[in-house]
Amino acid sequence: MACQIIVEAGFAGVEIHAAHGYLLAQFLSPLSNERTDDYGGSPLARAKIVVDVVKAVRKAVPAGACVGIKVNSTDHTDLGDFITQLKAIVDAGVDFVEVSGGSIEDPMFSTGLHTTVKASTKAREAFFVDFANAIRSELPDVPIMLTGGFRTRQGMEAAVKGGSCDLVGLARPSVIDPALPKKVLDTSIPEYGALAYAKRIEAWSWAKYTGIKAVGMGAETLWYTNQIGRLGAANN
Repeated sequence: MACQIIVEAGFAGVEIHAAHGYLLAQFLSPLSNERTDDYGGSPLARAKIVVDVVKAVRKAVPAGACVGIKVNSTDHTDLGDFITQLKAIVDAGVDFVEVSGGSIEDPMFSTGLHTTVKASTKAREAFFVDFANAIRSELPDVPIMLTGGFRTRQGMEAAVKGGSCDLVGLARPSVIDPALPKKVLDTSIPEYGALAYAKRIEAWSWAKYTGIKAVGMGAETLWYTNQIGRLGAANN
């Protein structure tokens, strides 16, 4: 299994991707899962495949390995149903829950043709903090990682000290600057030296006029994927 390879390669754990409209997220959502067998028809049945995956991963990796789950703040029509699902997923053997957002079906997410973020959201930086707080209120003992929008040390500190999360995710900014997490934690470095920057890669300018969501999709993801490859090649 891929999770075994990851742990054997020296990583402390693995994360299961159940967000962004991909397969596991599609099973969780009543908008896409219309099955009437063991994997659909109720919140817990829609979560069964994710529970099965978590159990299989937990069985495959060493006992000390960390297993996380990434969930979406925008895939769910009923928060109560999602909390029911998440409790079952956590009970299956999850060590932390990462809260993210966006969907591969949304061209704003997949092409880089981004919408304008509200000023109030930019100010607090954490895009999905309300959803994280909702999870925290129902699952107070589960470590939460919050990802999306963090750009300053103050913003990250506010989210953690405010109780919204225990961990901060810095994915794309860390691809730009792999030393960023250390800079954020090093208080001897001034605030301006520990800013998180995420490069925006726009799709072809004509993509938004085609009316076809798939045109230009993945342009930004491809850039960051290639950047990870360049970092790896530079270290070999």
